[in-house]
Amino acid sequence: MGNFVSKINSNPKLQKAKTKLTKLAKDVYWLGSNTVWVAITAFIVLGVPVFLQYEKECQMFDMQANMMQQQAQAVEAAVSAVKQGQPV
Repeated sequence: MGNFVSKINSNPKLQKAKTKLTKLAKDVYWLGSNTVWVAITAFIVLGVPVFLQYEKECQMFDMQANMMQQQAQAVEAAVSAVKQGQPV
């Protein structure tokens, strides 16, 4: 193992290849980390408001359905009261 490492350090072509591979690894890491940062930031800026608006609309539709159900129950109660001869 030590003989192999000393050959890499003494051979100029292998030293140049090692330097290029190290730079390539650093560049790939830089590009990957920036890509992940852009993707996460875009999701936060563009996706979260859409999700929050969707939740707000779901709550509104639930409230609307509850109000319609309450109105239907009130009408049924009034109809049954009239049938029984009670004042509404």
